[in-house]
Amino acid sequence: MTSKKSKRHAEEFLDSLEEDEINLALRQAEARRFGNANHTAVLWEEVLNSPEVHCCERQENGAVTYLFVKHPLNRQDARVNCQRFRGDLASPRNMQEFIALENFLRPLVTGRCFLQYNDMKTEGKFVDSRDQYAVINNFDVGEPNNVGPSGEDCVEITASTGLLNDISCQEERHSICEFRMK
Repeated sequence: MTSKKSKRHAEEFLDSLEEDEINLALRQAEARRFGNANHTAVLWEEVLNSPEVHCCERQENGAVTYLFVKHPLNRQDARVNCQRFRGDLASPRNMQEFIALENFLRPLVTGRCFLQYNDMKTEGKFVDSRDQYAVINNFDVGEPNNVGPSGEDCVEITASTGLLNDISCQEERHSICEFRMK
């Protein structure tokens, strides 16, 4: 029973994918299987040329590359989308990274973008995916305020000001993916 159910879910998932998403996934699997740097370079080139992204700005020390995703998504979908490119939602770990992110973002968009920080586990304690407390606490005046019927557990950055705001994770925003050197 579980096997049939799993197969049905897999088929439904595959049916929901666009052809370019399937082709990208196949090329990524091939690159992982062969561990070939040339395959990985080709994949990265496809990501950079995707109409859904604007890329790239590297931090001065070359440790982080940021990728701006134009299509608005809710926070969970934004994170999955970044992971699809083998990155994650941006979460600056120091002021140098935050400034690099601000400088990258400001000319691209006038709106707001999701960051990785959230306070889903403990209200008011914003962490990243590693459960590390956010070192940047650049919230706008009166924020975070956790308003709304379901609260505000996620964080967005305002492109024009660089100020943060807590927001419902179900809202749709642009997003910024980050890629860290290992």
